[in-house]
Amino acid sequence: MAAPDVFIIESLRFEDESGDRLEGKTLSNILRLAGKNPACYYIRTKLELSKILHIFDNSDYRYLHFSFHGGSDGLDLTLETLTNRELYNIISPHIDKKRIFFSSCEYPSAELASHVFKNTDAYSLAGPTGKIRFDKSAAMWAAFYVAMFSKDPNKMQHSVLFKTLRKLSGLFDEELSYYRRNTKKPHFRKHSITPVD
Repeated sequence: MAAPDVFIIESLRFEDESGDRLEGKTLSNILRLAGKNPACYYIRTKLELSKILHIFDNSDYRYLHFSFHGGSDGLDLTLETLTNRELYNIISPHIDKKRIFFSSCEYPSAELASHVFKNTDAYSLAGPTGKIRFDKSAAMWAAFYVAMFSKDPNKMQHSVLFKTLRKLSGLFDEELSYYRRNTKKPHFRKHSITPVD
């Protein structure tokens, strides 16, 4: 059975690397405080992403977290850009029975979800619908993981995950997108989670 831990892959701009803007490192520290054993890798290229995903396979971790700059058309690595299709092609062999989280502006997209849920057995994708500041993103994902693992350190159930994302959407005033597997076409269901007063 897969380990209920978080595998973090991060890639930012050069100017982000020199300061305290590495969200992956922050999340790793908080997850360790929560008694988990996260893995965190920093990459700059598509080739490195492919290599790191083999390490992810060997870890048998259940949760994959991406911390990248992004937009609805794809994600930015330090030195390259990934389209939705390119990202899908790279991650698809590695995400069966996994939950994937994106700390990226406007990501994941419906296009990525369509590829993922039509052709893999991934459980879910989640991330911000719009642009999000670094501080809010780091705080939100830290709160998410602490809340989820406080409820159950061994698994993430859909109902608890959805409820937690709704609470965080209101707390941080951010719209979130949560996609999950569906047996009927288009093979996924999208939940648009909006802040509630």
